[in-house]
Amino acid sequence: MAENVTGNRGRRYIRIASEELWQLIDEIAKDEKYDKSFNLIVNDALYYGLPILLEKLHESPEEAEDAPHEYIHEPTREGTVSEELLKQLLRIMKEVALSESINKSLLSSIFNACQISLGGEVVPHQKFAAGDMANTPGYLEIYELRGLKKIRSETK
Repeated sequence: MAENVTGNRGRRYIRIASEELWQLIDEIAKDEKYDKSFNLIVNDALYYGLPILLEKLHESPEEAEDAPHEYIHEPTREGTVSEELLKQLLRIMKEVALSESINKSLLSSIFNACQISLGGEVVPHQKFAAGDMANTPGYLEIYELRGLKKIRSETK
């Protein structure tokens, strides 16, 4: 690696907007080796981090999943939500959607059984028990589709 860099390549300016990164820099600066040189901190961080970043950019999606590297954290913009929080939110949303689906199925079954019973017919026990009567009533299906369409148009 060349020690003497000529032209503009030796002098570049960066903006560090992440408080998390500044905390790491401050912690590193407590070390005797780095306490008097911010440039040394940044150059060493680049020295150790750039090869990992370059490797990550050139690996296939399959290799990325199997990568043995343990990163402290991915670079993020200030004010963004952590990946772990997003994973937790997604898991909770899936649980809520599953629960809602079960409730909808049960309520539709009860509604359809009541409708048959009120019509003077006998509710088929085995169909009811097997969940074959869980279809959403037609008027609610239309209402649901309109609501979903409205929600999707509001998020665009």
